[in-house]
Amino acid sequence: MEKIKFNKEDAIYDVNLTRIKSNVIKIASEKNISNKIITNGFVIINEFNNTIMSDYSDYTTIYLESGDEYYYLSTGEKYVEPTEPIVPTPSEPIIETLESVKNSKINDLNRICSEMITSGVDVEIDGNTEHFSYTIEDQANIDDIAQMAKVTKMDQSYHCDDGSCKLYTPEQIATIYMSQKMNKAHNITYTNQLKLYVKSLDVKINVESVSYGQDLTDEYLDTYNTIMEHEQAVAQAFIEKE
Repeated sequence: MEKIKFNKEDAIYDVNLTRIKSNVIKIASEKNISNKIITNGFVIINEFNNTIMSDYSDYTTIYLESGDEYYYLSTGEKYVEPTEPIVPTPSEPIIETLESVKNSKINDLNRICSEMITSGVDVEIDGNTEHFSYTIEDQANIDDIAQMAKVTKMDQSYHCDDGSCKLYTPEQIATIYMSQKMNKAHNITYTNQLKLYVKSLDVKINVESVSYGQDLTDEYLDTYNTIMEHEQAVAQAFIEKE
């Protein structure tokens, strides 16, 4: 038990002090203490000589109203009743529309098409299989080299993936060039027709079952074959033209 004296008061109270928080003190007193007195702050005094042992003059705020015997003081904080935690309501499941499923499938097809083009092709060179990627930079390089080989009829410096630069004959450059061009034409034309097929579907599960590489049918296959025959003729004409 401690003896305390409130500022601006001469009376001494026998109390029990309990620290609730770093800035909150609970005072248990058998004597009633008015709010006017208790909010003046207090000091703990020595029971033998009445000297001040600890100063709590800044504890002038009633932290919590609790009735007789117990008083809660703070340095400014007031008790706030905890609120019930907000329990989030389960969100409604997202139901995808036919249109959104089609858009998602088309985006997937476009992505795969791009990957199939840039991944490039395998070409047989002097009995060995060499792989040539077809990134945007690669496309510009082989276009320039094919043009130079066509005009000069001379060997051209080039390299396969992870390979060292070496000389390729005009015929070899032409083979690389045509392989890349036809691979690009195939994937672009195939993807175009497959996307048109997706757009024609009216059942979500049928859209979701479409996969890159499946066979084209009906008018989609006819259009693909017509375009690819033309692309083959264009590429061959470029190589053969003097």
